Amino acid sequence: MVTNPFLSETYQKYWLKYFAKNCSVHRSALFGNFLFIKKPLLPVFYNLGGTLTKGLSYSIVANETLGEKNKVFVIFDVPSSFLPDAKLLSSNHLKILVSNQYAGYLCNFKEYPTLDSYLRDTLSAQSRVKLRRYKRKWEKVPDISYRMHLSDTSKDTYENLFKSFRNLMTKRFSQKKEYNRDLNQSEWVFYHKVTYPLMMEDKAGLFVTYIRDKPIAITLIMLEGSKLIDTLRVFDISYAKYRIGTLNILELLNWCYDQKIDSLDFAKGNYEYKYRWANTLYHFNYHIIYDPKSFYSVVTANLIYILYECKRILRQLNFFRFINRLRFYFQSRKQDVTVQL
Repeated sequence: MVTNPFLSETYQKYWLKYFAKNCSVHRSALFGNFLFIKKPLLPVFYNLGGTLTKGLSYSIVANETLGEKNKVFVIFDVPSSFLPDAKLLSSNHLKILVSNQYAGYLCNFKEYPTLDSYLRDTLSAQSRVKLRRYKRKWEKVPDISYRMHLSDTSKDTYENLFKSFRNLMTKRFSQKKEYNRDLNQSEWVFYHKVTYPLMMEDKAGLFVTYIRDKPIAITLIMLEGSKLIDTLRVFDISYAKYRIGTLNILELLNWCYDQKIDSLDFAKGNYEYKYRWANTLYHFNYHIIYDPKSFYSVVTANLIYILYECKRILRQLNFFRFINRLRFYFQSRKQDVTVQL
């Protein structure tokens, strides 16, 4: 049974609709039921879901090949804990290039019977003192509540929450003066359309902090068995003085313990809150699988590998953050001109 929400039929159906309209879907006997898309011109195949997944693993079938000559398969966001069996790859006459792309952050609760024990081992004494102080100050605000919205959520409630979600995201990144890819029309529409069906299948949820009936912090989570995957999160910057982002994470951890969740995966992306709360560091790799006997396949695979390695280096130099700020600046200028006209 498939428990990974990013491999579910629902997730893949919506992803194909919004990101791969002109691409053909490909199934290789080598990878069993794992699906790929082929972009025009080059014989390069990419996993469904692209880089919007938060972790994929796959299996390789013995005594199978890539099929027709020159093919190259690329699988994004494979956790560093997974690597296909080297003997199996060799017996299938295949080779793999692995490009380390992103750090991943996991809260692993398995060795900690209570949240307090987890916090004692993860946060410094000074951080725990601050956390208690933030919580006391926050609890003086009237009518605070928390709720994990799952399959019992009405469509109207969901629509209102997602509208608030976008408004809070826009407000937050306007404050940061940064472009956010998640707010792109195609990506936001995708998340909006796919999340509710996944919630009805108990594969997704929205964890919301309320003051009265007003959402002030929202986290989109995906569910994979006893693991929670933190996918998108935002808080209302009007409540920043209360450290609402920090307290929202604390309440989400509380919920995880109440529901006997084994781990909360913050997934990829370098943010201060992730390495503060997480107790396990891992990495997301890109796997490039190719036929070493095909000159074209070898050249293509190595060029793709070099491209991803260059992107990794640029990311480490904060080049893309600079680009995001530049995009935000020109986007704002364009909107200002439109308003004046």
